[in-house]
Amino acid sequence: MQTNLVLLFFVLVLSCCVSSSAAAATNQSLPNDELWSAIWLLQYSGRRTDAGAGAGGTGTSVHINASTSDDICNGAYFSCSIDGGHIIKVNMFDNVTFVYDGDLPSNVTSLILPMVQSIDIYVNSSTKYFESVNLLDYLTNLSSLSTLRLYDPRLKMVSTTTTTPFSSLQSLTLGLSSNNNNNNNNNITLSFEELVFPNLTIFGIELGVMTNFTYPETIKRLNIQTNSITPSNISLYYSLLELNINNINQTLLLPSPLPKYLKNVTTTNNSLSGNVPLDLLLNDPFNLNLDLENNMGLTGKLSNDFCYIQSLFIQNTSITAVPDCWGCLASPTTRFSSSLPLPLPSDCKKLIQFDSHDLVSFQGRFTISGNMIGWSDFDSNLKLIYPNKQLEGTIDLDKGLSQQKNYTFLSTGQPIPFNINEVGFKVHSVMVDPYNPEYQAISIAIFYDIVNPLTQYQPSILFGGSICHFIQFDLFSNTTLCTVTSPPNGSNLSIQISNSYQNQTINDPDIVTKHTEIKSYKFDPPYGPFNNLTLYGYFGFNSMDGTLTFTSLEDENVNVGGCTIIQSNQTYIQCEFEKQPITIGPTKLNLNIPNGNYNFAPFYIPAPINIESIIHSIEFPFLILNGYFGKDTQGGKIYINSSSSISSSSYSCIITDSNATYIKCNLSQSPPQGVYIVKVQVADGDAQSTITISSTKITSIQLIPPTFPPTTMILNGYFGVNSNQGLIYINNNTNICTIIKQSNETMIQCTFNSTLLVSGQTNVTVNMQNGNYSSNTILFIPYPSPSNEECMVRTNNCSGHGKCVDGICQCVGLDWYDDCKFKISSDENVKVLVNSSNPTISFTHVSYKLQFDLVAIQELDINNQIIKELHTTNNWNNYTDTSTNNQLKSLEYQLSLTNNNIFNNTNIISTIQVSNNSRTIQFGDESIYIGNNSIKSTVSIKDWPYSTVSESPHLVVLFSTTINNNQTIIGCDGSINQVETFQSFQDSDSIEFIRIISNDIQFFGQFLPFVISDNNKSTYSKIELINTTRINDQQSIALIGIHLPQCQLCLIDPQFVPLEIDLSSQCPSSNSQTSDKKEEEHMSWYFIASIVLMTSGALAILSCFVFKKTDRQIKFIPLTEFEDNSSDSNNNNNTNNPTILRFHRDYNDDEDNNHKDKDD
Repeated sequence: MQTNLVLLFFVLVLSCCVSSSAAAATNQSLPNDELWSAIWLLQYSGRRTDAGAGAGGTGTSVHINASTSDDICNGAYFSCSIDGGHIIKVNMFDNVTFVYDGDLPSNVTSLILPMVQSIDIYVNSSTKYFESVNLLDYLTNLSSLSTLRLYDPRLKMVSTTTTTPFSSLQSLTLGLSSNNNNNNNNNITLSFEELVFPNLTIFGIELGVMTNFTYPETIKRLNIQTNSITPSNISLYYSLLELNINNINQTLLLPSPLPKYLKNVTTTNNSLSGNVPLDLLLNDPFNLNLDLENNMGLTGKLSNDFCYIQSLFIQNTSITAVPDCWGCLASPTTRFSSSLPLPLPSDCKKLIQFDSHDLVSFQGRFTISGNMIGWSDFDSNLKLIYPNKQLEGTIDLDKGLSQQKNYTFLSTGQPIPFNINEVGFKVHSVMVDPYNPEYQAISIAIFYDIVNPLTQYQPSILFGGSICHFIQFDLFSNTTLCTVTSPPNGSNLSIQISNSYQNQTINDPDIVTKHTEIKSYKFDPPYGPFNNLTLYGYFGFNSMDGTLTFTSLEDENVNVGGCTIIQSNQTYIQCEFEKQPITIGPTKLNLNIPNGNYNFAPFYIPAPINIESIIHSIEFPFLILNGYFGKDTQGGKIYINSSSSISSSSYSCIITDSNATYIKCNLSQSPPQGVYIVKVQVADGDAQSTITISSTKITSIQLIPPTFPPTTMILNGYFGVNSNQGLIYINNNTNICTIIKQSNETMIQCTFNSTLLVSGQTNVTVNMQNGNYSSNTILFIPYPSPSNEECMVRTNNCSGHGKCVDGICQCVGLDWYDDCKFKISSDENVKVLVNSSNPTISFTHVSYKLQFDLVAIQELDINNQIIKELHTTNNWNNYTDTSTNNQLKSLEYQLSLTNNNIFNNTNIISTIQVSNNSRTIQFGDESIYIGNNSIKSTVSIKDWPYSTVSESPHLVVLFSTTINNNQTIIGCDGSINQVETFQSFQDSDSIEFIRIISNDIQFFGQFLPFVISDNNKSTYSKIELINTTRINDQQSIALIGIHLPQCQLCLIDPQFVPLEIDLSSQCPSSNSQTSDKKEEEHMSWYFIASIVLMTSGALAILSCFVFKKTDRQIKFIPLTEFEDNSSDSNNNNNTNNPTILRFHRDYNDDEDNNHKDKDD
């Protein structure tokens, strides 16, 4: 028979003893399934069921009568509950001869014993009956079973299921007889899963069983015989307390590493062999008692690791060396045994090392720590905590909190002294002085029953979370004094006394009573207007929870003001006046705080010297100060100092006129742009304020995305330092757009709150440390894009020459314009007349003429009040030809400003360009396609002298043109149709179109809603009708303003289109036989377009195109003549010969006909 290595588990089995009485009376019968389960067990175990109950000796049969429940419950093998209703214990562990009494009851497939708590069964190893029956398979309904012990040679594998039949089982012992010759039983394997044995902690297996644990961490006791257990790593059984290896006749290696919490290992009288594993104590089992005696096969040398266990017994082994600690520091009788020679006493002294001889105790207990300090075997006053590392001792606190004690660590050694100081404490009481004048702080006295007087052992103290700094200790009264420099937070007045050993909290300390008192006060700022009031005196704790009010001296029920407490401690209170201006004169101050109320009367509030506003003129440098300055101001002085830490510039201002509320002073020179402190010194006091000679400005705004709803807004301009700390007001609301950290001196970026966005023209203000800037003409929130369906209805499906994409027409080619209604063509009758001394352009077509004039540039403040104005008519120098090739003619005009002191550094240039080639020009972020034979006019404004004292200045460029007072179109049916001259953008007062009708010509002007500002940035522009001046009953002059931001280089872009209406072709005669053909081929309209395009640093007007509209299409017609019109074109005596620029190009009728489309 093959010999297998077997792991044998012998477990100390804890049994629950249940008393049974053979004579116990029962008043209830066993359930039928329990009765049959008992009969089944009797037959299976070879104990007969046909005789009376009784117990026999070893080797004899026992006969019982099991016909009734009484026979079972009163027999030797079963114990029942008091009422006899259930079996609670089975004890068949006597060694009797197996008696076969017939086949097992066929009606029993599992043992039904729901209340049984323990089962002990022993079957003689010689039995051959029921070998095919596995008892373990019948133990499936034992929910109360806690102890199971089976010695049966017929046992087979445990059948584990998910029904948890052993949910209460704590102790299990399974065994096979050692003289069993059944090969099958020798190979039995048991697999224990946590699901089936969730509470199993005590386990024992005898010979012939291989075991697999899926949860080894719950096993506490094992008896090892072979290595046939899984897992074989003994350290995984980390709850293991006892490990026994005994009764072994085979050689066996010592398992390792041992679990950390193992207490006892017994291997006495076995055949362990090999070297003691080097990693045996790897897990530091410092509570281990290791018994390796009588294993002569064990060899090796034990390292110093073996000094850190409880005991070691290695007599009668082949181990050749042990560490000296066992011979020097351990008792040779109770803790250590060995046949090896012991070290000499002189060598032992060298082993001992202590961490310190100065020890601390807590509540009389202290710890001696070090290395190789023994097991306390030679001093009964010490207790072992950790072998050779930690020992515990005690002192009698009644003999003092600082003591010297001597302890012995060697059998022949001298006692070693230690100084011991108690760190435990006991507080008797606490007294808090809210304000101790000697230390000018809170002082706390801690009265102790027990405390070590040495400073290093004093506990730390916190008052309301604040550190209390140690001042002194009084030995006579056992009192510690400490101070707190900052008051406690809120209402937390608890005192925490602690060290690393102890923590004691006093929640309601005794507080010294002191009355509330105001000793002095001051106003802040001292020069007014007063914002804060500070009181000095004594106010106790939690004065932040108080109130401060002012009442009338005549009537205490009349409240004349309040002051909100904003910060305080025991000695001062600072409050902020709740309303401005505050009541001036004598009042009664009422202070109500937790420490007690205090009234101060009369309390005088002086009239403050204050500056409410400052007006600054930079052109004629003076200051006007409004506010309150007292009665005597003529002898006062005014100083202006730079607030910059870099600049120390100072300016004086001489008072020329003043009264109690007004001061005017003249500056010797105007300071440069920046922030300045203006200080007034008069007889009644001082006051100061700041003035910003501000350069804060917005030059352009971009919305990202440019469609609705935008998520981000970028403001360009100048905003000074710390711009990310400023605010953006949109329609006086700071919550619409929040500044982000990426902002800098020239750019502010903010993110929109989409829920607050409202489309349309919007007011915007930036509030910066450098100054404020506001505009109501530079920001426009776009409307939601129209749908493709709306686009198709509005544009008549893009006039049949394109399609709607994202609500906008996309034409079939670049030559189509204005929702694909107009297409470029040619007409040699179109001319442009240019005055050599003025950049005004007059458009003519046959007998029609339109003139569009740049008349002035104005600087306006935030309220659109004129700050300064520059008239441009008739002040231009003659043009200079700056052409670079024959394809592009360029004429440049410069405004004459040589005799103007205000604008002597300003440069304004207008340029007119004519090209016979089409081209695409970039206008900001937009690409503009310009057809062939186009004319473009630009105006460049550089270095405009903006006002430094006006609020948020900006520019407006003024154009004039002649309009009709009342204009109509007569339809083909003779109806009269009114035509409005101006049309605004949707829900806005900004002009989008202008229409002017003269005879059969309709001039159509379109203005883009944005301009180009500094650094080629596009930004919204408001276009408005400034006024109209009546010429006669038929016509008026309209003045149109295009608003620009505060920029140094700006460009604008109106588009202007005259339209010729051919009524004869539009309404053909019904009698004409060719009327259909005429209607198809004629009905022509002519357009002249003026488009402004941005170039770097210029105000640009791009012109001119002629549009020709047939009944099928509208065409863009290039200009073919460019004439000088310096004077009236009919004056033949003009000395300035007109310049005619002609671009010759042949157009035949076939080519023109090829452009015709089918009817829309």
